[in-house]
Amino acid sequence: RHYYGRVAYYVFQVFYIVSLQALNIVGMIISAQMFDMLIYSLSKHGYALEYSKFKFLDACAGYNDTTTCFEKDNVFSSDQVITMGFIICMLICIPLEIGRAV
Repeated sequence: RHYYGRVAYYVFQVFYIVSLQALNIVGMIISAQMFDMLIYSLSKHGYALEYSKFKFLDACAGYNDTTTCFEKDNVFSSDQVITMGFIICMLICIPLEIGRAV
């Protein structure tokens, strides 16, 4: 803190906090993808909630070969979806965070 002055200290603190937040976001994305692949390996379907119409979508509907289901660019028919893997991550993490805050 004292070596480079106050301005450099605050600049590096901002870089440090931004890098930690970036790692948190990456960790959430990877966890949601792993839950999606777990659901896919168990049920051979990939589900998501389309929040604009509030209905569930199946990524593998209409595919005979389920191994290529997740290999295309746009898996779901809509861009406004929350995958089941992300919903499961939220259901696990949010109550734990609420419990920690109490």
